[in-house]
Amino acid sequence: MKIYEPTGEYFTTLNFGKREVDWNKVHQYLRSNCHCIWAESDLESYVTVYGKEKDCIQAVVDDLKEYAEG
Repeated sequence: MKIYEPTGEYFTTLNFGKREVDWNKVHQYLRSNCHCIWAESDLESYVTVYGKEKDCIQAVVDDLKEYAEG
């Protein structure tokens, strides 16, 4: 996890590579854990999650990793 300098928010990027991803499911994870996050994605291979609360972002990332590996 890193700090996004312009806003001071935490962020991390998950790279799904060439795996087939259900982006509706990804959006469910993004909406379910925190109200304080925003995300950026190319809708093909990666998602970057940003937010003020480090624990919250970590929870979202952990859920997304579990989904991607399962």
